Amino acid sequence: MTYKTLETTPYKVVLKIVNDPVSNLHLLTDEENPDFEKLGEIWMSIYEELIALDPNNESNKILHIEREISALKAKYDFIQLSVCALEFDYDKELADMLREFGYTIRVDNENYYQDLERVRRESKAILNVIKRHQNNLPKQEEGEDFTKVNIDEVLAFYCTVLNGMDFDYNTVTYTKVMALQKQVSEKIKAIEENNRNINK
Repeated sequence: MTYKTLETTPYKVVLKIVNDPVSNLHLLTDEENPDFEKLGEIWMSIYEELIALDPNNESNKILHIEREISALKAKYDFIQLSVCALEFDYDKELADMLREFGYTIRVDNENYYQDLERVRRESKAILNVIKRHQNNLPKQEEGEDFTKVNIDEVLAFYCTVLNGMDFDYNTVTYTKVMALQKQVSEKIKAIEENNRNINK
């Protein structure tokens, strides 16, 4: 089975892929040898749904920056691995892919290894772009303790607030969690409003 929409994709799978698309894209399917290009297209479609659902522009910005960082890291790793492979043996397809990135690879013996070394050196500029993007992410205040949010605890809290409702935390879909989040927010607002009216 392959997840293709937010309505069918488990919440935890979406969070893992947003956090590290390169390493976790395979979570969209149970196929043994998935087509990663196809999974990338599916993820982009799901990601667009995610952006459309989230009215908070700040989180859209963060997701966009993290996506750019992941794509740049993947590009840098690909270039470095391609150069290593080409140093051992010329492969037209790999060389053509590097050319598509704007690098010059001449196949004559005189310039071939110099070109590969230049590609390796010039591609390090990608690391500077990654650093610039990372600097645009929200900063953690110095001395502030960073505690990782346990998703299961958050979902259990939702169940408690919503009068003991229960479901499988590993398979609950992203859209259901968003709907639960909205219900919890509304219930908390109603309780706060009720408390204000009592204290008048």
